[in-house]
Amino acid sequence: MVQLLNQIRTTAVAKGRKEGKEEGLKEGVKKKALETVQNALKLGLPVEQISILTGLTIEEIEIVKREL
Repeated sequence: MVQLLNQIRTTAVAKGRKEGKEEGLKEGVKKKALETVQNALKLGLPVEQISILTGLTIEEIEIVKREL
């Protein structure tokens, strides 16, 4: 019984770590894309091109543009 509980706990911890890493990676990618948007806007690139380059929607880019 104790062995089973330890196995369940170990599995749960491993799953939690994996999900945490995946979430952190997604957040990091999004942050980098937003930084790229800011730089591209400062260079005067059209929003449509920035969308293609970053994978962000035009709406997301327009939000960043308003915040600059």
